Amino acid sequence: MIARLGAPPVAAQAFYQLPFRVHDATSAMALAAYLEDGVTRAYLGLVAVSDPRLRTFGALAMQGSAGRAVYWRGRTQAFPGLEASA
Repeated sequence: MIARLGAPPVAAQAFYQLPFRVHDATSAMALAAYLEDGVTRAYLGLVAVSDPRLRTFGALAMQGSAGRAVYWRGRTQAFPGLEASA
């Protein structure tokens, strides 16, 4: 999809620095929710583009990642993918 839209796809990194230590099942589930929140934020940018097909793709992808985050977190968020305001 990226190449079809005229941009070169970027290869994934060979490894990633984890945002926090994972040492048990609870921290692994927290990491899974954190990663899904990041995926949701990434797709959030697509819902503002002018192409309706890309907006739909982004919205559906956000639903999927937000749903997976709920599974791992055990609860929902008012605005998945957005940081809670203080």
